[in-house]
Amino acid sequence: MTQAHRWTVASLLSLLAVALAWLACQLGFGLDVETSATVAALAAALVAAPLAQWAKQAAVKHSSPAPSVEGVRRQREPDGTPRADGVTRAWNIPVRNAGFTGRDELLTALHAHLHTGRPVAVIALHGLGGVGKTSLAVEYAHRFADEYSLTWWINAEQSVLIGDQLTALGLSTGWVTTTPDTATAARQVLRHLRETDNWLIVFDNVEAPEDVVPWLPQGPGHVIITSRNPGWRQVAFLLDVDVFDRAESVALLRHLAPELTGTAADSVADAVGDLPLAVAQAAGVIGETAMTADEYLRELAQHVAQVMTEGKPPSYPTTLAGTVQISLDRLAATDQAAGQLLRLCALLAPEPVPIEIFTGAPVGVLPEPLASVAASTMAIRRSIGLLGRYGLAKVGPVGPQLHRLTLAIVRDLTDHATEVAARRQLDALLVAATPGPSHEPTAWPYWARFLPHLLAVDPGASTNPALRAVATQATWYLRGHGDLRAGHDVTEHLYQQWRSRLGPDDPATLQAAHSLADARFRLGFVQAAHDIADETLRRRRRVLGDDHLDTLASACTLGLCLYQLGRSAPTASPRFEPARALLEDTLSRLRSMYGEDSGLTLGTAHNLALTLGALGRHNEALALHTDTVARRRRVLGEDHPHTLLSAGDFAEELAASGCPAEALELHRDTLARQRRVLGDDHPDVMLSAVRTAAVLHHLGQSAEALVLARETLEHRVRVLGPDHADTRSSALAVSTYLRALGRTRQARANDSRFPAGGEGEPGTGPGGSAFHNPAESTPA
Repeated sequence: MTQAHRWTVASLLSLLAVALAWLACQLGFGLDVETSATVAALAAALVAAPLAQWAKQAAVKHSSPAPSVEGVRRQREPDGTPRADGVTRAWNIPVRNAGFTGRDELLTALHAHLHTGRPVAVIALHGLGGVGKTSLAVEYAHRFADEYSLTWWINAEQSVLIGDQLTALGLSTGWVTTTPDTATAARQVLRHLRETDNWLIVFDNVEAPEDVVPWLPQGPGHVIITSRNPGWRQVAFLLDVDVFDRAESVALLRHLAPELTGTAADSVADAVGDLPLAVAQAAGVIGETAMTADEYLRELAQHVAQVMTEGKPPSYPTTLAGTVQISLDRLAATDQAAGQLLRLCALLAPEPVPIEIFTGAPVGVLPEPLASVAASTMAIRRSIGLLGRYGLAKVGPVGPQLHRLTLAIVRDLTDHATEVAARRQLDALLVAATPGPSHEPTAWPYWARFLPHLLAVDPGASTNPALRAVATQATWYLRGHGDLRAGHDVTEHLYQQWRSRLGPDDPATLQAAHSLADARFRLGFVQAAHDIADETLRRRRRVLGDDHLDTLASACTLGLCLYQLGRSAPTASPRFEPARALLEDTLSRLRSMYGEDSGLTLGTAHNLALTLGALGRHNEALALHTDTVARRRRVLGEDHPHTLLSAGDFAEELAASGCPAEALELHRDTLARQRRVLGDDHPDVMLSAVRTAAVLHHLGQSAEALVLARETLEHRVRVLGPDHADTRSSALAVSTYLRALGRTRQARANDSRFPAGGEGEPGTGPGGSAFHNPAESTPA
């Protein structure tokens, strides 16, 4: 129908309304001439208004170009059904992923940030390759489609094509009626967007901010950018997209591969590090091949790169292995040093890699151009930034962090000769970057960052003696930091490997044996600690001589084992005397050869003081404790863990010597300092709390003792478990204090909770400073 025809129809209908009003008057409906005229005017207005709107909409529709073949839908909902309101809509969003799972918090956050009331809201979804940025943007566009009158997807990976895709938007909306050059057409589209409400533009897979900034629309709408590059904060609000949480991974796996049990799905999710693309690929492979989870996990462990080429989900353009390979190729073409850095990081742990490992490289260790780049913090940070830009690593203040699958794929794609050379380089780098003394709390934060990468290179298999020494130091750090179980397990592993490969008399084996004695002792395996300490002392005397520092360290260790075995005997043990003799001889040699303030000298004096107290020689024990605490305070500082352990044992000797008030004061001070330095869950802190509670109870302050004992019991249950000897000792103490307060029923309930709680003695236990790291034993 032409425009002239439309206006003719409207005019005829208006005349009809007037005629009807006049006829009503003539037929006697009680309308006078004036009223009839008014009715006629109202009727004409009522008919003309909607007709005018209809004519306007029809004219716009008539002037718009034919629908585009680029997936544009007009007057239809995102699912293809006609829109009820008939409003013209531009839409080319990719098909919704039917298997989309979870991400509710991210979608909510994305929606909230886009609706902050700013004239134009720009959000950049950033994350590693395969983390699901594009899927999240597609899901958002579909889920909130009703909020937008125009929704347009732009594939921005090739920035030179962005202008053409904006032109396509202009053609689909009628904003561009001819086909001018791309730049002109894109400017017209951007101008219309400034003047239009409720639009959403998605720029997918943008490589760098500068690629899209010239094309960013301004106006009352929303922009979503997906990118592996983290450098968006000057352009957009940055929203990090991380891996799935475990529940999301398991849900997707069981949705796509229903034959998986919950436990099997959890194992697969853990193996692929909850990376959404890898989770979807795993589900695809398992679903298509009917592999069991165990079969899949074995294949993944042996052939990561190959397995990650299988099971490409329909919603992803390529597999994870393909994604990593493309990024590697781009990185190699852009920055050779960044490629060299990536291959080194691929041999480390999937944790942030401290940049100090590279910036502290000795001369001649790193290849060029990485060696020159590592000499400059700015230059190496720039290369690390490229790893983030290409989605191969997260970039943070510590350094780059590779996802475990990215790491494994890069490793699989590295030729054997390059990997062998890289491993030699890493051995030297890790030795040079070794943290400070493992007994110093100030060095512990760096040890925590450094240790995963040291363990990742398997120092037990290393041919580098210096790296083996660093690994032994790491075991002392673990136990000093309070992680007794890990400290034991790592030490046991190193000891068994080195004893088998290098022999029982090798220096590395003997160092590991000495550390293992400490590890066993701290876990309460005193007899096992004694046995390996005795063997190590005999071997060191034969190999190194009686006065070597390592030999004397083993003597100190064995002396304390003898002391502790004596304490645990049912009656007064004759072992105290051999312990005293061995420790006195060792202390005399150490004072003569290494001075009274060396670390090992003070540790041996500490252990001898404990033994003297056990023998009832309290005056000698008090004198030696007093001297040791004073020296450690001066040499190590008042808050050093070794100083505080000496102070705690000194307080115990004061209590045993009939000075409970002085003991309580020293215990309170020691406990407060230990909590500040070590935290409530450290074994030394829990021991100190037990001892403080025991003295409080002895002084008649059982209510306060009970509060402290209950706190400690819960800490020990959580950290050590309900069946550990120290936990049972704490349980017995709680029951003792309850009975002292007349709360017998509660005491019986506590006994029922810990039925083995009769073992042990409240307020007792070995001091944690029993053994001494040889690295701490050099003359002060």
